[in-house]
Amino acid sequence: MKYSIQKATLKHKDQIISFIKTDWSNDHIFVKDKSFFDYHYKYGENLKFFISLDNNNNVIGVLGYIEYKTKDHSNDVFLSLWKARDIKGDSTHGLKLLDYLRKTLQPKTLSCTGINKKTINIYKFLGYTTGRMNHFFILNPNILKFNIAKTDNSSPPRLSPGMYSVESVSFSDMLTIQNIDKLCASSIPSKSTQFIYHRYRNHPYFKYQFFSINNNTQVYGIFITREIKVKNHKCLRVVDFIGESKSIKDCLKSLSFKLLNEKKYEFIDLLLAGLSSDDISFKGLQEVPENTNHTIIPSYFEPFEQKNIDIFYFTSIKSNYRIMRGDGDQDRPNLLQENK
Repeated sequence: MKYSIQKATLKHKDQIISFIKTDWSNDHIFVKDKSFFDYHYKYGENLKFFISLDNNNNVIGVLGYIEYKTKDHSNDVFLSLWKARDIKGDSTHGLKLLDYLRKTLQPKTLSCTGINKKTINIYKFLGYTTGRMNHFFILNPNILKFNIAKTDNSSPPRLSPGMYSVESVSFSDMLTIQNIDKLCASSIPSKSTQFIYHRYRNHPYFKYQFFSINNNTQVYGIFITREIKVKNHKCLRVVDFIGESKSIKDCLKSLSFKLLNEKKYEFIDLLLAGLSSDDISFKGLQEVPENTNHTIIPSYFEPFEQKNIDIFYFTSIKSNYRIMRGDGDQDRPNLLQENK
């Protein structure tokens, strides 16, 4: 079969959504909520997709992406929705979409979270850094029975107070922080305040919270979090961190001590790649081991599934990177909300 690859425009929107419905899932959030599809991928008259078309101009492959543009015009790119039909005699259909994206966008860095574990060797062969994202968590030592989490540890370690103060801030408050541009640039991949506004403040489904971590007038980092409720119980998901990686340990310690005590969360968790447990280790911080059922820190809440999920990734960055749950499309709703 012959096919062509090109950048998608708005005229391809219905075809792409139809392809997602037939080749991915008819319950996909983008199938049920086209306005949410627009939020993710529409810009002007174009879509953040590369597509492959057969001789009849039918979509037979899609590759979506999220672009982090900053003031210096560098573009860090995360792949998102990627699916290509099998073509007899051509086992590289999906990789050709990737190659076309790379040549067209020429990204400064290219990454993807949520890849299939079976494909890791392919990405290694292509020269990418690959791995499993570390899933860290801090249990609330004041809770006797866990309902969202599952743990054999009946008495989690007591947390000691952090060295910084923690303040809930609005997005507008965040913009007044003196060193906000430096903090944004310190994130790897780097993020602009415009990106943060679109991704977190203006999200049509999720309500994200911003917490600045301070010492007097100096702000060392900003956590972006999302509270999750399961019946009468709740936990806190750290989605992103704006600031230098060397600061995340002490900032997380301060955040955990304050919010676990005040908000009664069962736990606080975060997904992280690029930093090891040694880089952020403190008393009370634990890591979900691979292939275990003894400790469960759920990742799926729509619908809720009390099981661990291993998240694998690749990136073109060789070292000194920090990928979190908010990067790419891992923190994305699955269920339609009628009154969002």
